[in-house]
Amino acid sequence: MAPRRRLWRRRRTWIVAGVALIIAAIFVNQVVVTAKASRAAEETENRSFAAAANLFTQRGEILDAQFTTLLVNPPETRVAARVAVSNIFALLDEQSSLASHLSPPNLVGGVGDTYADLAAREVAAWQHLLSSWAATYHLSSRTVSTSPAAPALSELAAASAQWNRHRGVLTSRPGHLRLSPQVYGLVSLGVSGWQSAQRGWNASALTITPTLRLAAILISPQPLPTSSTAWIVPASSVLDIGVSVRDVTAADQEVSFTLTVTPTNSVGVKVSFTSSGTLRADGALALRDAFVNVTPGENATVRLDIRSAGGVGVSVTHPLQVIGTPAG
Repeated sequence: MAPRRRLWRRRRTWIVAGVALIIAAIFVNQVVVTAKASRAAEETENRSFAAAANLFTQRGEILDAQFTTLLVNPPETRVAARVAVSNIFALLDEQSSLASHLSPPNLVGGVGDTYADLAAREVAAWQHLLSSWAATYHLSSRTVSTSPAAPALSELAAASAQWNRHRGVLTSRPGHLRLSPQVYGLVSLGVSGWQSAQRGWNASALTITPTLRLAAILISPQPLPTSSTAWIVPASSVLDIGVSVRDVTAADQEVSFTLTVTPTNSVGVKVSFTSSGTLRADGALALRDAFVNVTPGENATVRLDIRSAGGVGVSVTHPLQVIGTPAG
């Protein structure tokens, strides 16, 4: 019996050892499978980010090439210049959208956040430069002010240099990816090239001086017929006065309209009204609904001031007489 018991114990030991070995093999295999799955997931994430970053660079170089070409080769007509600026603004809108998708949440080491910040800085610099150029030469209604180009050119150069300096950050990660380098003509152009381009544009036929033309004055109640320049209106407590202006150049302009009524006798009080709008290139703009309180028997001076953001303006003054007898 003893040999049989020893044989059984030996077999049981072998069985336990075999089961333990199988469990260990299953565990190791599961660890390997999990590691491979994690590595595959990270590689997929890295490849997705790299594709988005490289697309941003590719589209940015297209935008940059079109903008640089516009600067150094002025179009022959203002229509062509406006179309070119509109196309570049459209590319800039696309870049802004691409930049907003450059921060995947699962990317190791905050790489996505870093590049999303660099992309946003580049978009802001392009926006500054394009807006300033378009405003200087009245090529778009999307902007009405100019500002120095040097800070934006420096910012674009700095962001692009940092992008290129760290573009190998994923080479040691799954996928072993290296981002495409950024090569921008605006960076090579620099401040001196920008100023040279300005001199070229200033010497071309594309430089214009915006002008305004007063097309009509609208007033209700309608003044009575008279041979004088005075507005003689029927008894009323409210006047509705407006103007229509025209742009005789190919430039959009922000226009403001100020109406001031100043009594010249003891009846009535001084009132003022202001409105504004965008006057499109070669178009017309009606600035209406200036409702002002007046008093029967009031004599006053009405002054109409129309001004553009660029300082161009028209002023008109008319005597006003409101028929009637003051109350009391």
